[in-house]
Amino acid sequence: MSFAEYRSYDALGLAQLVDKGDVSALELLEIAIARTAAVNPGINCVVEELYDSARSAVRAGLPRGPFTGVPFLLKDLGMMLQGTVTTNGSRFYQDAHADYTSTVVERYQRAGLRLHSNTGSLLWPFWHEAQSWSCSQWSQRAVVHHECDPRDIAQRSR
Repeated sequence: MSFAEYRSYDALGLAQLVDKGDVSALELLEIAIARTAAVNPGINCVVEELYDSARSAVRAGLPRGPFTGVPFLLKDLGMMLQGTVTTNGSRFYQDAHADYTSTVVERYQRAGLRLHSNTGSLLWPFWHEAQSWSCSQWSQRAVVHHECDPRDIAQRSR
């Protein structure tokens, strides 16, 4: 499957392809990893690659769920995955490792999603002082580059 074809499906569509045997979960994962590797140098959003553990999880067998075999990025913002660095966008927590997996992340996994990377978040994105932040914020161990309007209090990507 080409990336162009991959991106023409939503997550449920990809899961249906896996269910029908038209594509393997490992093939989808490799497409997602290749695309992440190609795009990330320009936007610097992936702060922790979980490629090997994702491949191992696929090879070990997939749970039956609505998203079986679909690759997924996990946001580093209140989403705990045991053993991974979890900073919530703050340098203060740069060496903090999750000692448990959040209920929501467990549910993602039971639904069949394959977590292959952690993505960064703005520095304390839930603070109301967001309007004073710059558009390149330190996130976990990297500066995340995104287009934004500094007058936008929510600091959402455009």
